[in-house]
Amino acid sequence: MFVRTASYRLKPEYDNPEGQAMIRRELGGRLQSSPGVRNAMQLGEKDCGRYIVMAVHDDEASADQAFEAVRRQWNDYGYMLAGPLRLERYASEFRDS
Repeated sequence: MFVRTASYRLKPEYDNPEGQAMIRRELGGRLQSSPGVRNAMQLGEKDCGRYIVMAVHDDEASADQAFEAVRRQWNDYGYMLAGPLRLERYASEFRDS
């Protein structure tokens, strides 16, 4: 399994229930429906507007494709960010039980 993360911080004017819901709906929905995605979740520190989206993929190829798609999709929402989007790649040693 391969994990990809996207870390971001929202500008204060977008760090509200409406802005957060738009991100989850628009970007989260696309990510969840990407080929090879097993699971995705959003973690957040709502007091400071910092969030991490973590997606677990079946294989490295699907993880890399989703990684690039996320980068492109965020271009449309860059105006909401207080800083640069940070994307990271990880390999997982967890095994299905």
